[in-house]
Amino acid sequence: MPLVHIRFKHPSLAALSLALGLSACAAPPPASVSEEGSALIAGSGSGQYLAARHATYLHDTKTAADAYDQALAKDPNNVELLTRASVLKTAEEQPLRAQVLAERLLSLDPEAAPAVYILTVRDTKNGDFSKAARRLSTQPRRGLNSFVVPLLEAWANFGDKNIEKALEVLTPLKESSALMPLYGFHAGLINELAGRPEAAARLYESTLASPAGLTLRAVRVVGAFHLARGEKDKAQALFERYRTDNPDSSMLDPEAEAEAIAKGIKPISTAAEGMAEALFGAAASLKQAGAADTALMLCRLAQELQPDFPLLKVLIGGILEDMNRLEEADAVYASIPASEPASWPVRIRLAENLNRLKKVDEAEMLLEQLATERPQRFDPLISLGDIRRQAKRFDQAADAYSRALSRMGRLEKRHWPILYARGIAFERSKQWPKAEADFKQALALEPDQPYVLNYLGYSWVEQGVNLVAARKMIEKAVDLRPTDGYIADSLGWVLYRLNDLKGAVRFMERAAELQPEDPVINDHLGDVYWTVGRKNEARFQWKKSLVFDPEPELAQAVKIKLERGLTNHKK
Repeated sequence: MPLVHIRFKHPSLAALSLALGLSACAAPPPASVSEEGSALIAGSGSGQYLAARHATYLHDTKTAADAYDQALAKDPNNVELLTRASVLKTAEEQPLRAQVLAERLLSLDPEAAPAVYILTVRDTKNGDFSKAARRLSTQPRRGLNSFVVPLLEAWANFGDKNIEKALEVLTPLKESSALMPLYGFHAGLINELAGRPEAAARLYESTLASPAGLTLRAVRVVGAFHLARGEKDKAQALFERYRTDNPDSSMLDPEAEAEAIAKGIKPISTAAEGMAEALFGAAASLKQAGAADTALMLCRLAQELQPDFPLLKVLIGGILEDMNRLEEADAVYASIPASEPASWPVRIRLAENLNRLKKVDEAEMLLEQLATERPQRFDPLISLGDIRRQAKRFDQAADAYSRALSRMGRLEKRHWPILYARGIAFERSKQWPKAEADFKQALALEPDQPYVLNYLGYSWVEQGVNLVAARKMIEKAVDLRPTDGYIADSLGWVLYRLNDLKGAVRFMERAAELQPEDPVINDHLGDVYWTVGRKNEARFQWKKSLVFDPEPELAQAVKIKLERGLTNHKK
């Protein structure tokens, strides 16, 4: 039975399905298509366009940016080319060229959102808040603009020292329950910076009253506000509320927040930083919606306004990871100061990226270092266990998971995946009694976990024990995950062992339909077909199993069956 790969992700931000000039790309990105892209770019204008589209699809945005730009030489007033080129030039940190393209785009399409954002950032960096406010005031409020334009315009007016106009521009956001937390957060920031702490406090309170408003960024900003006013109890209560909702998060460090306030450092202190905050929020939403290229563009614009923004760097690194630009992501992560709370989790990500880059020894050394730095934290040891399990070093994986579990204290429902992972490591390292105990304990924490039900049930079937109980467990797993081919295979296999051949054929065929390229499932289906007398079909399935790179032990067994047929049917 194939392993279910366990990943431990940090909590994601809520996504808004929005588009801005580029469509999201769903394909897994290879590292580069530069050679192919370069060959096409050398051809016609249409060849350059096709090269750019292909490179964008594969997230080779560097090639795509150049290809779109070169295509413009033959079609300089093409709005689509200008839109895509300006977005990607910004994403690839070529702001001057992006600004030239944005000027041309805006002359052809006054409502081109990418151009408006690019030139608004330029105006802001030049200190011309009045020009930025005028530019934004003419833009329609739809799609992404429905909240980004009001936020940017409000901060432009604040920078132009027009406080009342800034707050007035934000008012329409209150009409949408989804946008209400954004209104409260940014209106609170403007009031705080304008020296109106009581109004700021009321607005911050309204923001945090909504579950959608209790984001890490909001908690840090409002916590800093309370600390600056000497309201330590309120800040502590807020931090504890966030930790209760996110018990495994290490992105919040109350002591570091207090130390920053003592030094006079505030999360946001200027209009430009307020704009960066708005762009950061929009980029986070677009990343979750899958529009990585556009999200990266907004991140780069925010970075121009606020280069030292740790959570923005975390977001940029995550986008680069999604694009499979792992070394670039690691460079961004490494630039986050060790004193910043975000440094801890991103160093775990850095280690995971090193593993993906086949630098396994470096990854393990970094994770061991992190585990030593914070003896109370278990997350680096979980990542260490995952890396070792992927490398099929199951004994060492089990050891890492055991060390993680020893740091957890009393186990809770949310901890079932670690027990499951260690159970797999124990089972694969032939320590079945320990594996069985972990699977049972995981089910005690989470009785309806289909993958644990399936793994334990299938393991019993393979050992020829507890077949009736195994069948019940796997049937429950099938009910919970009816489209999972591996679980369907398990049910077919237990029915086969119980001599319910009609049921076995049904579920094994279903499994092969759902997972047609799995060698184990094809082997199992071959066994079932042979037993019911469908011998030609059985041999076809066994041959098919060999096509899909089975593990050596399985490959040898299949070859023997092809020579001799199935000599026994275990009951």
